[in-house]
Amino acid sequence: MKYCKNLLGFLRKWEGVNVKCAKQWKSNLAKRIEVFFKTIKSSTKNMKISAKQAVEIMKVSAEDKAILLKRF
Repeated sequence: MKYCKNLLGFLRKWEGVNVKCAKQWKSNLAKRIEVFFKTIKSSTKNMKISAKQAVEIMKVSAEDKAILLKRF
């Protein structure tokens, strides 16, 4: 449960991150976001939530949501 709360807190910190912009910057941020997505993918099994729910928690725009959901 502690791990679940930590991940949810981390998700909230990433609200409003524009994936397209991050990729355009080709910065460390883009790399961290990639790692973050992999973490979500593996953690959703442990947390018993779907990837879609994880994306919903992030409160991203509809355009970014489509990009995120393609990854899972």
